[in-house]
Amino acid sequence: MKADSDFVCQGRWVGLRIPSLEDQQAIFVLSTSGPQLAHYSHRATMPNGDPAGHRGSLLQLAVVPLDQQASGVVGVASCYGQDFRNRWAKLAYIGRPEQAESARGADGFVTFVTYLFQQFDFRKLYADVLAPNLPQFRSLVERGPFDVEGTLKGHEFVDGRYHDLHILAVTADNWQPYAQRVHAVIDEGWP
Repeated sequence: MKADSDFVCQGRWVGLRIPSLEDQQAIFVLSTSGPQLAHYSHRATMPNGDPAGHRGSLLQLAVVPLDQQASGVVGVASCYGQDFRNRWAKLAYIGRPEQAESARGADGFVTFVTYLFQQFDFRKLYADVLAPNLPQFRSLVERGPFDVEGTLKGHEFVDGRYHDLHILAVTADNWQPYAQRVHAVIDEGWP
């Protein structure tokens, strides 16, 4: 187990921390190359060497496994576009492709969103999802706490064509019961 003091927040399988210099290279590679980019849409500027993360973002955290035998960054979580007056922000989360269906992937996402609601007292968080990626978020919309609040038609140019951008939202009231259910599944032994 890594030291608790290394982390801004900690889940069951992962800890989230301010990226170290070693983390930043892994985050840059994760954020700019590979098949996982089909799952991720940049809204903040790219990492700039500042340990606090993206310029223009409220927060960027490296997601790292708690297990001493596992090492390296397994994901990156960002919060940006915050509006403290109206108590909302946008979030982005990207994990290594091999973590997509794992307990670590779910734990990292749930821990990050829970932290945002608790630490910053947001009432609502938004996530932008490209139309080809919406099926990957289907469980968060159909069985989970997110609602599709809008669609921007032909908004993002990716792979040679324009795609719709779906705006997903979750409220603090809907989040907590969902987070408890996910952590219960993790505690019982992730499938």
